Amino acid sequence: MNAATGITPTGGAAPPPQGVDAEPLAEQYARIAHAYEGRPVDALLRALDILLSGATLLLLSPLLGLVSLTIRIASGPSVLYRGERVGRAGVVFKMYKFRTLVPDAEVRLGPYPTRCRIPRSCAR
Repeated sequence: MNAATGITPTGGAAPPPQGVDAEPLAEQYARIAHAYEGRPVDALLRALDILLSGATLLLLSPLLGLVSLTIRIASGPSVLYRGERVGRAGVVFKMYKFRTLVPDAEVRLGPYPTRCRIPRSCAR
């Protein structure tokens, strides 16, 4: 493993350290991420993304409203789940999606496990 990048010789990221002083995942990604350099075509692609996303949102808005109403009726307020995710170059952003669990499920479930419970899934 290259100590500076945290990359193993096979190209995969090294397993995260265990323990109290473990480096947060966002900082690990930021450390190993390559600097993003913009290209001239990026502005055009971004405009196309916004145009297509807006049209799709407009087209699907009746269905999204129905899903929201169904969740609201079935399990009360708080239709959206908000969670932090790690994006490009380790930048943390807030993600929104329709709630599929009961409100405050992460509080009742407790913190994420510190060790892998299914050994074959941790070997990747």
